Amino acid sequence: MLILQKTDKLVHLIRECEQNGVFMVIEGAFLNHTVNLMEWLESNKGISTDVSGRDQRGERHATLEAFATRLSDADRANARQDGNVGNFSYFEANKQLEDLGNIAGEKWLFARFLPWGDLSGLAEFTAIDGHRTRYGPSTFGGDKSREVAQKSKRGTGFQFGGSTMHMDGMGTTVACGGMKDGLKLITAVAPEDAPQALRAAGFTTYAKPGGSRHLVNPPIGPAVRRLWARLGIRFACFELKKGDAYVIPAGVPHEFQNLEPSVSVAWNYLPSPGFQSAAACSLLAYSLAELRENLQRQPQRQQEALDFAPEPYLLARAEGHPLPEGVAPLPPPGEGGEPLWPLGALAAAAAAALGEEQEEQEGLGS
Repeated sequence: MLILQKTDKLVHLIRECEQNGVFMVIEGAFLNHTVNLMEWLESNKGISTDVSGRDQRGERHATLEAFATRLSDADRANARQDGNVGNFSYFEANKQLEDLGNIAGEKWLFARFLPWGDLSGLAEFTAIDGHRTRYGPSTFGGDKSREVAQKSKRGTGFQFGGSTMHMDGMGTTVACGGMKDGLKLITAVAPEDAPQALRAAGFTTYAKPGGSRHLVNPPIGPAVRRLWARLGIRFACFELKKGDAYVIPAGVPHEFQNLEPSVSVAWNYLPSPGFQSAAACSLLAYSLAELRENLQRQPQRQQEALDFAPEPYLLARAEGHPLPEGVAPLPPPGEGGEPLWPLGALAAAAAAALGEEQEEQEGLGS
């Protein structure tokens, strides 16, 4: 009974994170629940990609090299480049059951944390048209971001490893994941400030994490961060290390930058109506309007952007019911609540709950 209560405490924290739009990192939560990565690669083969497999010193990086060199026709059909140099994503969830399936069904944390876990209470997740794996789990990998010399007036360019600023499902799905290897820097914006932040940076709300340059935001640089700070926009940066798990609530724009060559596993799920925030609904309507305005003469690109949104469920909800009854439009920037950042106390409480429960479970097993 104590374990159930403490697990519920962690679930409560994650739900609170969703409702308040707070990006949460649970340090080490994924570390004890991952199998040996090289064994995983051997059993599931690899992916044909343009990942270089080299670290910042030009030395071979075993994890990425293994992904890049092991290939098969089936892998090639199920892998795709995301548009950024040295990155790939892999959507064949069945190949990841050894790594994630047991976690979802047996491990106490991820049985509650994963949307389709046996004990899941985070969301009323229902497969859409039977495509249970449509939103994950997916494997993501890529080289370290780095500056490169270019023959231009600017002098240097930027090879971006990671995914540029985007909102999963155009701001309507909740994302969670875990780091298998490497180190990432995440930049996330409070959902209430998202429209102003994206406009100030020249970003679009419908951008995807990778792919066509017409549908991808450029990487965030120091100038954008200084501008956001000057405008009073609420944003924060977090490091995500090997073994860390994370939750990104609906409506939070975020960028993942690889500080080291990285491999991660991620999945999205639809929040239940009770956890559908006003900011997320507003941002979905905003994204659809911006998409139609910017790409009104480019129907193919419109469709490519909409493919990233969770159709048909969310689009039908948004177009039939733009905002839930009683939901007010977004408040002007700087109004309507206390700042959401930093989240140290919430993350610390989640980490404490995680540690306490692991101790309880180990005690029962001895």
